[in-house]
Amino acid sequence: MEMNAFQDSTFFAKRIEVTLSDDGKSEHFKASLRMKRDDFMQVSVTAPLGIEMARVLLTRDSIKFMDTYHKQYFMTDYAGFYRRYKILVSYDFLQQVFTNAFFSFDLNEKEPVKIKHYKLEPMAEGYRLWTTERQGNEKRGERSLQKWESFISAKHFRPLLLSVEDLDKGTTFSVAYDGFTDFNGTLFPEKMCFRFLSGKENVVLELKFQRIEFNVPVESRFRISPKYKRME
Repeated sequence: MEMNAFQDSTFFAKRIEVTLSDDGKSEHFKASLRMKRDDFMQVSVTAPLGIEMARVLLTRDSIKFMDTYHKQYFMTDYAGFYRRYKILVSYDFLQQVFTNAFFSFDLNEKEPVKIKHYKLEPMAEGYRLWTTERQGNEKRGERSLQKWESFISAKHFRPLLLSVEDLDKGTTFSVAYDGFTDFNGTLFPEKMCFRFLSGKENVVLELKFQRIEFNVPVESRFRISPKYKRME
């Protein structure tokens, strides 16, 4: 898996077809993604008519969001994002997700990475790796039993599915990869499907990459107009 991992320094997806499904309703958008490894990721979302609706810039220590449609924005760090939305993410985690890398779901970059002991099950299409472990902050009452699971392709030795299930809270986050294609020497999945399950909630985000370039110059473009209002 290490030998076949994504190695390019930059990634530019010029055109992404996006479908967001929630509670039986679906919305369609177009997007682009610029990424410079270990530096920044920038996403621009446009409506079907080509009007930009939102722009997001992620760096190692900050999250910036601009709602260009409503002319408002917010800026925070990852701890502030968790306090606001109760979603625990890190830059490394998101970078690994969007580069189809195997990861251990450790989101707290300040703590030493612990070695996990996985169980291995050979399957027809590859390998299944899984483990369970208690995670979270015990002082805040957030410690729960979680199950990590990965399906690895025997053809490409790249992840086909990565998921984490909170067995105590009954929530599951997963990302599935499909349509592996050779883009000028770089193997990359054409499709990514993110799914979040929690009780009756079933949110699905599908990305279909149509135009991708690797190792090309990319730069962040995030300038907030003084006319925009900061979101509270």
